[in-house]
Amino acid sequence: MFDSPSKALTVLATEQAHQVLPPKSKMPNTDRARLPTTYKDAKRALEACVSVDEAAQWADKAAALASYAKQAQDVELQTMATRIRARAIRRCGTLLKAVPGQRGGDRRSKGRRSPDGRKAVARAAGLSPHKARQAVRVANVDDHLFTKLVDSSKPPTVDKLAKLGTKESPVSGKQQALKAASRVVTTVHAFVRDINGIDLIAAAHALSAEQANSLGGFVKQAQDQLRRISQLMRPKAKVASAA
Repeated sequence: MFDSPSKALTVLATEQAHQVLPPKSKMPNTDRARLPTTYKDAKRALEACVSVDEAAQWADKAAALASYAKQAQDVELQTMATRIRARAIRRCGTLLKAVPGQRGGDRRSKGRRSPDGRKAVARAAGLSPHKARQAVRVANVDDHLFTKLVDSSKPPTVDKLAKLGTKESPVSGKQQALKAASRVVTTVHAFVRDINGIDLIAAAHALSAEQANSLGGFVKQAQDQLRRISQLMRPKAKVASAA
């Protein structure tokens, strides 16, 4: 077995990392390795990955190394390899999320939808649709929570991390609520500002029957929404007046 997890990681990062890890007797000379030799360096190397293919190779090699360590009952090495695999898969997901999908088809394809860019990149990197979805979900996990879980003494499996990534995190939910609040204030303010600059009497006389009917429907919808906003904000308004 390896003398230390550092040497094992060195093996993972050699030029033979594109192949399935060979038996111990055929492991390359760790003294000649030129890439990361510590978990900290591995994290930096993964963050520097600019292609899904490269990150996927790290994930595959880490998985093989974890399996090797499990058979050898090397808990320390298995834990390190599990962490690296999780980070490699997360990097795959981050890179995939940055790939825009190609929507619609061109005339030559007779209206057929063109291949989605993200799917094409994942396929080229050797990722199945399941693994690609899994990687994106792992990338969805909040940074702080991901680091806390993966760097713990018992890092979770990729499946568990992916499940966490399918749920909306409290942070993103709060951010969406803040954006919604800002949009409500901006929209109502813009309406009041614009309507105050219009001669409503002249406009009403100039409306056609069709315009009047359409406007009547819009006004009713606006009244309903404004009434709802007023009711929802009433508790906060009372708190503010009491203060």
